[in-house]
Amino acid sequence: MVQILSFHSCNDLSVSKLKITNSPGGHIAINGCYGAKFSNLVIDSPPNSPNTDGFDISASKNILIEDSTIQTGNQSQKNISYYLNMIYINTINLIFYRCIYKCIVSQS
Repeated sequence: MVQILSFHSCNDLSVSKLKITNSPGGHIAINGCYGAKFSNLVIDSPPNSPNTDGFDISASKNILIEDSTIQTGNQSQKNISYYLNMIYINTINLIFYRCIYKCIVSQS
């Protein structure tokens, strides 16, 4: 799947004040990272956008996502967190703090 941003093997990563709109696929992939902080993000995809995961997080530890709004469209595949449109695989200590999540389902 196409990801707008991908982070691999990062330590003490900090991403803030970022807005992603109308992604053609997934938004942010995090793989093999330790100590990443994401804050004040806005992820916005229309209701009819297929498979637009907000975050795909795997093999990572101590990930914090805070003060963010994540709104994604229809999900074409079911995963662990279908409603939030996020995938977590082998991830330890994932924290969401003061976030808003919306999964908008297309009426068509």
